[in-house]
Amino acid sequence: MAKCRVCGKEAEFKIKNYNLVICRECFLKRLYRRIEETIRKYRMFGRDEPICVPVQGYNALEVAEILGEMGYRIQVVGESEPIPQGGVVALGSLLEDEVANVILSILNWELKDDIFPVFQKGGTRFVKPLCLITEEEMDIFREIEGIEKRKGEENIIKRRMKERKLLSIGFWLSFYKSFLREHALLFEEGTRNSYFTK
Repeated sequence: MAKCRVCGKEAEFKIKNYNLVICRECFLKRLYRRIEETIRKYRMFGRDEPICVPVQGYNALEVAEILGEMGYRIQVVGESEPIPQGGVVALGSLLEDEVANVILSILNWELKDDIFPVFQKGGTRFVKPLCLITEEEMDIFREIEGIEKRKGEENIIKRRMKERKLLSIGFWLSFYKSFLREHALLFEEGTRNSYFTK
C-alpha cells in the first residue's frame, strides 16, 4: 500500500494533477492551508467578518463547510432570503472555472470585474476562496465529507478543456496566477482591483 508523501502513514487518496499520494488528515491540512493563503493574498476577508454563502450557489455546501472548519463565521443564506448589502459573499468557483472565464473574457475583449478573486457589486464584496483549488481536489473533499456533487454551469471553454484535457493543471494554475499578477501591475494602489498584498 502506498504511503502518504507528507507524513508516511497509509495513503488514502491520489491527487493525479499533482502526482501526490496522501492520507485524509494531510489532505485536509493541505487544502485548508492553501485556501487560507488565497484568502490572505487577495485580501478577501478577516477573521471577524461574517461570511455569507448563498445556499443555491455553486459549491455552496463545500464553501460553507470548508470555511466553517477553518474557523470563519459563516452565514448560509436561503433561496428566499436577500443577500445582505455591504457584506461579504463567498462563491464556490474553482480553478478550472476561473481559467475558463478569463479565457472567454479575453476572447470577447471584455474583462469584467467578476473574473477576479475579489470584486464589488452593488456595495457587496464577492470573494472566491476556492479559486486556486482544482475540481479533483474538491471531489476528494466531497468524498471525505459525504457531500453530493451538484452540477454547475459550464461555458464552452470549460467544456472543451474537460473534453480534450487541454494542457495540465500546472499550466492553468501558472496561467491564472500570471494573469492576476500582470493585471494588478496595471492598477495603482487604491483602484478597484488592487487586491494584492505587497
